[in-house]
Amino acid sequence: QMEVSDDYLDFGTCLVGQTRELDFQIINMTTSESYWNIYSENRSNTCDDDTFKVQPRKGFLEAFVTCTSKRMATVKISFTATHSDAYDCTFIVQGLLGEYPRRIVVVGQGSYDGKHETILEV
Repeated sequence: QMEVSDDYLDFGTCLVGQTRELDFQIINMTTSESYWNIYSENRSNTCDDDTFKVQPRKGFLEAFVTCTSKRMATVKISFTATHSDAYDCTFIVQGLLGEYPRRIVVVGQGSYDGKHETILEV
């Protein structure tokens, strides 16, 4: 069985054109190795192919045999609003060996108001 650390990710309100990232973990809870992939199940009409990006989209998890097993993967989702709209997308994490699929709902809001700009420190 695979688990995900979060089933709901909220980017909040973001400045249009600026990209933000959140991440979650996929965890293999079994004593068998597991391959997985992620795909979008549905998305709002405001979303296009570049609104929410997932990296990586597939991977391999070792079996949970020892505490040093690489049984966890970190997945990054980025959000870039193109207009002052609400955005949402549901992603499915699917094991390739018939594991129960996990759904992750991702939401974000775009705004032209500069107060939502993220200031990056270098």
